[in-house]
Amino acid sequence: MQTAPSPATATAATYHPPFATLAPTGMARDRALFCRSANDPVRDAAHHHAARAAASDAQYAAEDAAHHDTLALARGGDYARLLSAMDYRDNDTRAMHALVTCAQQGHALAREAVELLARTWAETHTEAV
Repeated sequence: MQTAPSPATATAATYHPPFATLAPTGMARDRALFCRSANDPVRDAAHHHAARAAASDAQYAAEDAAHHDTLALARGGDYARLLSAMDYRDNDTRAMHALVTCAQQGHALAREAVELLARTWAETHTEAV
C-alpha cells in the first residue's frame, strides 16, 4: 500500500540553493560570506591535533631507531655518537659516576679508564715550579 508523502518530507526533499547563489544583501550577504565548510574551527582543531599526533609519533619512531643504531655502533666500538651526547644535561656527570662506581667495584677496564683520565688531567693541568 502506497502512502502520499507527508508535507514534512516533501519540504525536506526540496532543493534550496546555497546562500552564495542568491545575491544577498545586508545580513544575508554576511552569512553568505561565511562558508561553513571552509571555516570550521572544530574540524580545523581536530585536523591540527591529528597532524601533531602523527608528527609526534613519527618523531618518537625516528628517535627509537636512532637510539638502537647508536647502541649497535657503540657495541661495535664506534663511540662518536655517545661522546657527542656527553655535553647535554648532566650526561657527563652520570657517565663518570657509573665509570667510577664500576672501578670501585673492581671492574678492570673501568679502573684502567679512571686511572687514564686521572693521569691525563694531571699531565695537562700541572707545571713544575
